[in-house]
Amino acid sequence: MLFSAIEDKQTVIRNTKSGVYKQAKLFERKGEIYAGANGGFIRLLVGGRTSHPYMLWDDIEVEFEISKISIGGGLVYVEKRVSN
Repeated sequence: MLFSAIEDKQTVIRNTKSGVYKQAKLFERKGEIYAGANGGFIRLLVGGRTSHPYMLWDDIEVEFEISKISIGGGLVYVEKRVSN
């Protein structure tokens, strides 16, 4: 399964080595949330952690839940659905 962009949604990520904050586009893969970073993707985890050892996320523009089956507590994208 490929990465799919979550249209018009972003997150703020921070490099803990340099202290630089960046705005990054959000992506979804198998229901989990990723941020685009340096031509690749980093998985967003619970508590502001990510799959990258020197990156943290501070803010996010989508609703999410914490994965119960993912190792490390990945964030699961919750789409806003229009009720009838």
